[in-house]
Amino acid sequence: MAKHSESDIEKVVQWSKDVGRTWSEMVKAGREPSLEEVALALAGRRGQAVEEVAGVLSGIEVFMTYAEREPGPEETALEEEQAGLAAAQAAVRPLVQLRLQRRLDGVDEQVQEVRCQGCGQKMEGQGRRQRTWRVSLRRGPLEGIDQG
Repeated sequence: MAKHSESDIEKVVQWSKDVGRTWSEMVKAGREPSLEEVALALAGRRGQAVEEVAGVLSGIEVFMTYAEREPGPEETALEEEQAGLAAAQAAVRPLVQLRLQRRLDGVDEQVQEVRCQGCGQKMEGQGRRQRTWRVSLRRGPLEGIDQG
């Protein structure tokens, strides 16, 4: 098992408390909130971006689903390893997408003007382009990123 500092554990405990308080307040108000509603309320409580909080909550949900799943009696060790890796990748995917998109948005903001290398004419922007995210450990696009 990996060693964690007390501050790492304190962060997890504080997150858990914040999620619990947020959930309880929303349920006491008479509704069972969606993940998106909890993320919005929790982001306000923690002073973080909604996208970051939603990514963390989504990752926790994936890990909990994996942790509570019972491997089938015929499942091999290799299949269990594949399921674990798939869960880990799915859990971090929303945060990876968010961080990559932020970097790309930053580059887009820095580049004010692009000229054609052939004729030197100013090229027109196409707005926020649709991007297919690919990572080295998974074939195929990362799902769920705002590509609008």
